[in-house]
Amino acid sequence: MKRNKLCVSLTMMAFIVIAIASFASTASAQNWTKIDGVFYRNDGKAFIFSGDEYIRYDIETMKRDEGYPKKIIDSFQGLTFVDGIDAVFNRDDGKAFFFKGDEYIRYDMKSMKRDAGYPKKIIDGFQGLPFTDGVDAVWRREDDKAFFFKGDEYVRYDLKTMKRDEGYPKKIIDGFQGLSFVDGVDASFNREDGKVFFFRGDKYIRYDVKTMKRDEGYPKAIMDGFQGMIIKSAN
Repeated sequence: MKRNKLCVSLTMMAFIVIAIASFASTASAQNWTKIDGVFYRNDGKAFIFSGDEYIRYDIETMKRDEGYPKKIIDSFQGLTFVDGIDAVFNRDDGKAFFFKGDEYIRYDMKSMKRDAGYPKKIIDGFQGLPFTDGVDAVWRREDDKAFFFKGDEYVRYDLKTMKRDEGYPKKIIDGFQGLSFVDGVDASFNREDGKVFFFRGDKYIRYDVKTMKRDEGYPKAIMDGFQGMIIKSAN
């Protein structure tokens, strides 16, 4: 009888521990007040970062994958920006570029390891990019043009020549018609269909880069457009 009671007690304790761990994982996403960086993988998965956590998100179903959020330190071996990132973008060859302060890391998403020789200074790796002390957001177009954002300005950058395009930086308000986040963006990423998602606080805008216009009905609350993403306003 005592052994049966002990087994029941241990089972209940195990259940409670699992429940607490599950709740803690879910609750951590609820503490997000903004998105720091996003990159979109060609298999339909987006990696969304906030603070020291990230979520893998399915853009086709618009649902968060099971088991997320996770800690950056637990999944990204050698990524020294474990307390959070400022921005990130990825290339078609499986390389992701993470930015933090005046440094960046090139990361191999196939081996899930940091490339040798990183982190490096932005000023050393991105010739002519004026945002040498850090970037707020970045996304890459299919023609290997990257768009770097800092405050109310942005730079179009050629990743083939590793040089800034002529005439930049420009003001966001001058280059992106209808993008109401003119004083700055927190994060951004693009899909293959020419849509770019800009995030600011608990809101986001879907933008069409073919017409260079904001899609109808935006901005929206992140919680309304991204199922399973819980972003609370900082205000």
